[in-house]
Amino acid sequence: VPEGRRVFAQLSVLQNLMMGAYTRKDKEEITQTAEAAGCAVVCNKEPEKGISLSVKLGLTKAIEDADENGTPLRGVLFSVCDQPRLKKSTIQRIINTAFHNPGKIVCAGEGTRNGNPVLWDKRFFDKLLELDGDIGGKKILKENLDSLKIVPVQAGELQDIDRKEDLGTA
Repeated sequence: VPEGRRVFAQLSVLQNLMMGAYTRKDKEEITQTAEAAGCAVVCNKEPEKGISLSVKLGLTKAIEDADENGTPLRGVLFSVCDQPRLKKSTIQRIINTAFHNPGKIVCAGEGTRNGNPVLWDKRFFDKLLELDGDIGGKKILKENLDSLKIVPVQAGELQDIDRKEDLGTA
């Protein structure tokens, strides 16, 4: 995305990708920018250990921050950053659905495909913290289908855009 872009700026992620994305390598400045936007930054210094470590680091930080602030943590939303067609209204519907369905896993779904973003109720925190290797929450999701609520999304909202060529396939 363009240099200096703030969270929820005027341009959508898709518009940013269409105009040409770039990669920043200045980790300290990226951290400062994110923190200035109100984000808690958690760095995974061992990505070779797989996605489970990223999940555990993020969840642990959320739990610690909630405890430190005396705020009850009812759930966490995990999302990826390469779904530019995902709508803010979809994320809001996921949050609303979770609010009205405590104890459930709430995710976006399109046809037979479901996945990120996923809002995990606190009752699943222990299972998420037990993940190991290059396995994310999908394993837990599949083991708990009776606790799953799917928020339907429009076609293409869940498409991952990993390369510029992917933009033309949705």
